[in-house]
Amino acid sequence: KPLIFAVTSTPKEGHVACLRVVEEMPVVKKVRVCMDPITCMAPVRSKQIAFGTAEGQVVICDSGSLSRKATLKLHHAPITKVAILSSGDTVSVGFDYFCALGSFNAELQRNTRDKIIMVLILVMILIAVFVFNPMGL
Repeated sequence: KPLIFAVTSTPKEGHVACLRVVEEMPVVKKVRVCMDPITCMAPVRSKQIAFGTAEGQVVICDSGSLSRKATLKLHHAPITKVAILSSGDTVSVGFDYFCALGSFNAELQRNTRDKIIMVLILVMILIAVFVFNPMGL
């Protein structure tokens, strides 16, 4: 059955409620997607949903799980409109008089690269501990 996404922000956090479209419209789940109030929402496209925040960020989530895929800091003022392009990138407009193109793919690659670097550092530390272990274990 179809779902409706409803923004239920507080002054300090951005929540999204997912409601099932039936007569009584029960809340299926409620998820905090960001730490700032949500000011706008883009329609679901390619299984992604985007939100603009009061702090100028675009938050991109998976529309099924509402898990955050990326957060892009694109503006210095609240975002008034956000849309997901067919490429998966976002375009947003804010009170700072800018129209910004957010590259979701570049952010995803940067996040993946950062995780790989962290894993490599951890592996190097573990190797160093076993090679230079003074206790001879």
